Amino acid sequence: MVKQERAARTREALVRAAAHEFEHTGYEGTSLTRVAGAAGISVGALTFHFSSKAGLAQAVRTRGDAAVRACVAEAGAGTEPALDSVVALTLA
Repeated sequence: MVKQERAARTREALVRAAAHEFEHTGYEGTSLTRVAGAAGISVGALTFHFSSKAGLAQAVRTRGDAAVRACVAEAGAGTEPALDSVVALTLA
């Protein structure tokens, strides 16, 4: 169980670091070495979790999609109309 938790934390750190690097230097300007360094993780550990930059980018996209869906669901759970909540969320 401890190894699984550590693997999940490592993967999370890599996805967060990759999102940050992609945002600041773009996909083409980001290297796996740079992501590993930003996450404080070896390149070997990175390639254990993600075999390619494209795979890492897909994980970032998947995480972003989930975050957006969660925000929209939360906005729709209030008392005002869901569309108004989503519009307010985008303007915040």
